[in-house]
Amino acid sequence: MPLAPESVPLFTAFLILLVMFLLSYRKISRSAVCLHINKILPFDEDSCRISKNICGFRCIEEKKEVIPSPHEVKNIAGLYYRGRGLESGDAPWAYKASVGKNEFNFDAMPRKEFTKYLDVERIESFKNNITKMYVLKWDEKAVAEDNRNVPVKRYVLWHTMPSLIPLALETVTSLMMIMISFTPLGLEIFSAVSDLFVRLFF
Repeated sequence: MPLAPESVPLFTAFLILLVMFLLSYRKISRSAVCLHINKILPFDEDSCRISKNICGFRCIEEKKEVIPSPHEVKNIAGLYYRGRGLESGDAPWAYKASVGKNEFNFDAMPRKEFTKYLDVERIESFKNNITKMYVLKWDEKAVAEDNRNVPVKRYVLWHTMPSLIPLALETVTSLMMIMISFTPLGLEIFSAVSDLFVRLFF
């Protein structure tokens, strides 16, 4: 069924808005990272411990005390994606952030790097698009040479997504502008609001 001539501008505006939304969503999805986060412990405490051997290799894993809660991860991820509330981390960490009374060092890892160097043991999913992953990091040279003196490292990574709220608000605002610009009802509402504004302030 062909479109009525008066519907073409409205249809075109909606189509452009849909394309813009999909492109923005794709960009946001691609900016998602995996976060490696450790709570900062007192100086006399070690963050790792020796675990059971894996395939004959010694294993060093993070203590439970350094692993953040999903709530803390959500806050740290929000700070990272907004680029606010961050400091330079204690070497060799890239970033430092505070949540409540706790301070954390953390690194951000692109997905390409994650899939290239790490093995996933198990995964847990939480709300707010947060995924907890228990991973193993092998020393490639040690594995190739079967050098079992070099340990494999087990730690927790958190896959997070940037907030979609700004994109949703932008889309809703654009939709309202389209309705005002291209529909009779929208023009009536805009005219009524303008008249009310003039009567109140002039």
